[in-house]
Amino acid sequence: MQLTFLGIVATDRKTQDWSLYRDDDDNPILIGWWPKTLFNNTFDYATTIVWAGGVLYPKNETSPPMGSGHVGCEGAKKAAYISNIKIFDKYGQPGPPYEENEFTDRSDCFTTGGFKYSYGKGYNFFYGGHAGCNN
Repeated sequence: MQLTFLGIVATDRKTQDWSLYRDDDDNPILIGWWPKTLFNNTFDYATTIVWAGGVLYPKNETSPPMGSGHVGCEGAKKAAYISNIKIFDKYGQPGPPYEENEFTDRSDCFTTGGFKYSYGKGYNFFYGGHAGCNN
């Protein structure tokens, strides 16, 4: 399972609001925005980016699969992934994503494979897990 998504987080020059766009085709789509009043106006760019996901299920039931049902370390042939990830710096220049900390609260069920570079697909992030975990 591949999820192709190029997201752009930017500030509007006129309103100074922050916006998130999906930009993997010819027509960028606004996904959401955050008004400038939520922030303290002491920054012009993000200093931290957090990738997160989850699988929710009722107590006393077992989990559904995450992604394709394969763990992240199985890579592109089996695990779910997001491709062509770019992080834009404060000058608007694209660069590779970087990892500082990786956390999985149920590594016996769900894992990530980190960021991997693939020719033609750029940087990819792999994730997933099998069904049937108990909470």
